[in-house]
Amino acid sequence: MLSPGFAYSFSRERSSSLFVLRSVAAGSLVLINILFDLSTTYWRKSAFYFSESLLFSSFWLLFILLIPALLYVQKSRLSCWVRLGLAATACVTHFVLYPGLVWMLSKSFYEHTFEFRQTLEFSLNTYCFVTLIVYALVSMVGTWVESKDRTTAASVFLQTIVVAEHGERRLIPVGQILYFSSNPPYVNLCVKGSKHLYKGTLRALERQLNPEQFIRIHKSCIVNLQYVVSLRSRQNGDYDVALTDGTSLRSSRVYARELKRHTSNAARVAAH
Repeated sequence: MLSPGFAYSFSRERSSSLFVLRSVAAGSLVLINILFDLSTTYWRKSAFYFSESLLFSSFWLLFILLIPALLYVQKSRLSCWVRLGLAATACVTHFVLYPGLVWMLSKSFYEHTFEFRQTLEFSLNTYCFVTLIVYALVSMVGTWVESKDRTTAASVFLQTIVVAEHGERRLIPVGQILYFSSNPPYVNLCVKGSKHLYKGTLRALERQLNPEQFIRIHKSCIVNLQYVVSLRSRQNGDYDVALTDGTSLRSSRVYARELKRHTSNAARVAAH
């Protein structure tokens, strides 16, 4: 186990590395844009203004800020349409922030103030297609990375549980367990048509289960979302959770919000 001091040091080093990486990326984008402006004015035999080129390079700096924000809000499991909506929102935010940033900087540090509408029209005409492509690709890559992470994570979670019955050791596949219920000093493993006793605690088991498949619905119960078919409100914050085998479990109000969030992501569950 890593010591707290080592973990804190590692976290600081990682944050510093990310800061350096983003700074290098920002500087590179600005430099490329300035060189592009310089070469364009050279071939067109027009005047080159470094200060204006630097100012309008702020368009690319906004990617450094907005792309991490987009990836952050896409960490949770979201539908394809929601992800596309978030990417579109990032585009709109980009095109609103850019003219505002140019106006503020030019008003504060330049002799000429570039008006919001003027810069907005320029950015839409020049960068609209590129911006849409960038945010769409970021959304797609984020989806792929999340899917890969879930697959990797699923492989390290508990796959089978060993129980002792009649002097024999029996393996119970975790995926076949409908729910776990506390029965100190044991835990009931409830599969279709039978129950098995496992010596341990619900809390210890919870840490080894895939949180995308198993969630706690009560202080004494963890349910397998794969077997949840419906929720019914008790009108007091609690819910009745119906399983595929006809079992009905009670979800307390403390865990109801998380339960509804998970089941709303699974289109097959009907919440009443």
